[in-house]
Amino acid sequence: MRDEGSEGDVKSQPKLEKSSPKSSKSRAYYLKKSEMKVLQLIEKYEVLKSKGAVDKFLAKKRKRRATRGRKYVPSVPKR
Repeated sequence: MRDEGSEGDVKSQPKLEKSSPKSSKSRAYYLKKSEMKVLQLIEKYEVLKSKGAVDKFLAKKRKRRATRGRKYVPSVPKR
């Protein structure tokens, strides 16, 4: 369910910083990877919210995390 087009949109748009009085040159400020991830997550949840599928998505995510947790718990042998 990855939308490859949205990733390119975030990367291609530079985030413009406020011009400070110290620097006379204005350069485009490109986002860090962490900032891009945050923006992508926000976009993803907005799309889910518009579809009304946030609860379903979070329930599935909770289930996956629970099964991962059970996977690494050692089972106690019965005597």
